[in-house]
Amino acid sequence: MLARFGGLDILINNVGGSSAPSGALALSDDDWQQAFNDNLFAAVRLDRAFLPRMLEQHSGIIIHISSIQRTLPLQLIEVANELSGSGEDDLIAPWR
Repeated sequence: MLARFGGLDILINNVGGSSAPSGALALSDDDWQQAFNDNLFAAVRLDRAFLPRMLEQHSGIIIHISSIQRTLPLQLIEVANELSGSGEDDLIAPWR
């Protein structure tokens, strides 16, 4: 990729998920290890691959986004948003 395009200015890594059928407490040690491999170590590998070039060019940004909430519903998110005073409309209003 670097050879083809000559550099990299922005890298956004959006990954997440776990195999937990009912939340973090249901994860075995093997499940936790796989979640770390998929989420944390993917970011580490991307940093190793692209950060040296960004440092050479004295510019660039890497953004990592991760969640273990891949397929599980966000239960009671509406209640949590109301209690915090941050409904969805409040969260997206600045970008409208």
